Amino acid sequence: MRFHKEGYTSLALVVLFFFLVSAFAHYYDASAFVKGLIYCVSGLLLLFVLFFFRSPVRTIKLDNSQVFSPVDGTISGIEETNQTGAGEEKRVKLSISVSPLNVRSTKAPISGRGVLVDSKQAASSNAAIAHEGNGLTIKSKDGAEVTLVQHGGVLAGPVFYVNPDKQDVQQGQELGSIKFGCRVDLILPTSAVLMAKKGEQVISGKSVLAKI
Repeated sequence: MRFHKEGYTSLALVVLFFFLVSAFAHYYDASAFVKGLIYCVSGLLLLFVLFFFRSPVRTIKLDNSQVFSPVDGTISGIEETNQTGAGEEKRVKLSISVSPLNVRSTKAPISGRGVLVDSKQAASSNAAIAHEGNGLTIKSKDGAEVTLVQHGGVLAGPVFYVNPDKQDVQQGQELGSIKFGCRVDLILPTSAVLMAKKGEQVISGKSVLAKI
């Protein structure tokens, strides 16, 4: 188990909070109850940050005929959609809801060449893709194309770590993260054979969502 790099700022804020409040309590000679309360609250905040930004190490067996889940969460929707970029065509969209208790890491569902998607050009039947998310399209050597779109709202801060230029990514490689509860859309070709069902709990790099 590792601690995700996106959590270091939050960890530093918790430590700073503890030292500042503790210093005030000792300076004004607060009661033992108040000091104990400070220690308990600070300890709970520390445990929450460590749990929230946990990053388990997962080893997967590479198989580009399978599309692994990019995140931990629950499949909240499966629908047909339009996706522009490589030419407008019908696609299948799997929406995965990520709760604040799930692991924050986003991983590559397949291996291939990754290209960041301009959110203004990522049109779909759900306008949220064009206005709230950021996307990454991965095209395998066999020509299969899978697009990830992260939705996080104002506070979630969806981030992809890959370079804006084209680059190869490997199945299971960490692609990005989201700090708070969010949704990740996985857009697949209609030829994909879906293995997942709505309401199913999925694990990044472990659960097979489709075969392509």
